[in-house]
Amino acid sequence: MISRFASPGDDYLRRIGELAYAVSSLEWTVLGDLYRLRACVPDSLTAGHLAGQTTGTIASRLLDASKRISEAEVAAFIRAGGEALSEAATLRNAVLHARPATIDDEQRLYRWRLGSKPEAFAISDEWLDNTLLTIAKLSHSVDAARLSFDDYPHPG
Repeated sequence: MISRFASPGDDYLRRIGELAYAVSSLEWTVLGDLYRLRACVPDSLTAGHLAGQTTGTIASRLLDASKRISEAEVAAFIRAGGEALSEAATLRNAVLHARPATIDDEQRLYRWRLGSKPEAFAISDEWLDNTLLTIAKLSHSVDAARLSFDDYPHPG
């Protein structure tokens, strides 16, 4: 089938998909642990309650809940997850809300942000490299805050 659209090429599209998948994987790292933490987190903080929400909404709910969790290690993990997902959502949204453009004779995405600090930038190969590295660092920070399986609080 012939596309009606100019294509940036398979490698670029693969990397856009890699970014989307990396953020979703980070999101599940946090959501997947909530069941084991159910004895320590608010009832509304479950994968079932959060899975259909945007990454930014999940981040906000995690950060809010982390202030009400009395177990320090659990609160630290939930806070780390919220902070990481907040930053990851901003980065992924840059791609999801960008528009096609021709930049230096290549098809790429271009992002405009309006508001108090307007900016515009290309979703270039370099931007993708830096962003994927940032997502990897965010994932590492969440992994570092995770409780080992032996340390999970068990419901009474």
